[in-house]
Amino acid sequence: MDEKALLDDRLMAAYRPMRTVSGGDESPWPGTLVRAASGHTCVVVESRRFGAEWPGWSADPEGHVLGALDLIRRVEGHDVVVPVCVERVDAFVRRREASGAPLSLGETVTLAVSVVRGFAELTPVGGAVGRWWVTDTGRPLFACGVAGDTVAQASAELLRALEAPRAAAALDEAVRAVLAERPSRQDLDAVEQRLFDLARPEPLALTVFGPRRARATATTDAPADAPWTRRRSAIASSEDEPRGLLATILRHIDADLGDAASRVATDVWRRLRSVGSGGRRKPWLLAGGLAAAIVTGGFVWPAGADDAGGGEVPAVSAPSERGEDAPRPHDATSEGNTDPGVEDGSEAVTDDADEGAASDRESTDAAAAPEPAPGDLVTIANELLSARSACAGGADCLSNVVEDPSAAFPPGVVDLPTDARSLSLVDEFGGVAVLRVERVDGASAAQLVVVVRGGEGWLLRDVYDVESD
Repeated sequence: MDEKALLDDRLMAAYRPMRTVSGGDESPWPGTLVRAASGHTCVVVESRRFGAEWPGWSADPEGHVLGALDLIRRVEGHDVVVPVCVERVDAFVRRREASGAPLSLGETVTLAVSVVRGFAELTPVGGAVGRWWVTDTGRPLFACGVAGDTVAQASAELLRALEAPRAAAALDEAVRAVLAERPSRQDLDAVEQRLFDLARPEPLALTVFGPRRARATATTDAPADAPWTRRRSAIASSEDEPRGLLATILRHIDADLGDAASRVATDVWRRLRSVGSGGRRKPWLLAGGLAAAIVTGGFVWPAGADDAGGGEVPAVSAPSERGEDAPRPHDATSEGNTDPGVEDGSEAVTDDADEGAASDRESTDAAAAPEPAPGDLVTIANELLSARSACAGGADCLSNVVEDPSAAFPPGVVDLPTDARSLSLVDEFGGVAVLRVERVDGASAAQLVVVVRGGEGWLLRDVYDVESD
């Protein structure tokens, strides 16, 4: 490994590359799907794909505009970490319609309010172009800077596509609000409240109608020459850090000084992003300007007297805490429940309310049942592999272990005794999980195992061979 690759590897040690993603229908931008040390998945994109005016630099982390989650230093520049977008929202709505189970009224409220809020966030930008995507956590986000329509046109088109007779009048009002020549915040807030009056918001159910097979998302390792094949990154710190004013652009100075400035500026950007959005202070706006500068040049960030610290802030603040009358988004994402909903400003959403909403969807087992913790999925998959080996090919026995008892799996580490193999969770999609199986002694190639939740428990779906790292 050459010196550059070795340094990149050290700089990016905390992100594990999983596979490449292409643009088009798979993701807003080409990049690399990675797993952070926290266990969350995200996508790393080369910073050259984002201009200095990209609205995502200053996007509200709790809003509905796709923004940068982290900046990653590397020898020849920076990479940008963004959320995993699994599907365009228009395609998601069509898929639900085609499945014979369209969006519920509560889901329609969630999606429509998200669209109205995302549009409102981008109103000051003026003419932002892109597409609406839904993340792996079920959160609708507008991705700016990709081929598509203006945010007004894209939002209006999406609102028109929502077929909910009880919400028709409110949706028509929302379309008029986003297409207004001079959009009014008061009108947008009124639209939100009218939508909230229709039904309690519900999380978007992405996979309740039979998750798509995980082959495409589980088996493609990043190519050997991809920037993220051997590189990892340091995780952002959440400590408070002093901030000052931006000083000198370092485009044509000594490389060592430029590298030091890049390191400091990147770290400060991360820490500004980690500060919550409580009150009127919005440090991500300052962080956005810094991020744009980092990826287009380099900066010295002198210490300043103004403290960016604000303490830990809840993911969602009540309207009164934000100094706003309009209801704000409710991020229902939690460990094992990755579908966020939208909170009605008229009353707080409690655990009991969440349970009540879930009981209304008992027919959709993939959405109603809680996801096992990562450790539980490892145990489940391990037990399924052992049970499959014990079946010795018996069809009746395998019917309780394998989704398709006639399926032939490639031999390998999955056939080893329990004490000779180790499993780790690669990703979980809500009813489908992918795990990596390796020999304890590392003597042979790893395999990927896909397990899927059936009516009475988890079953093996697929096993794939993967090349050694």
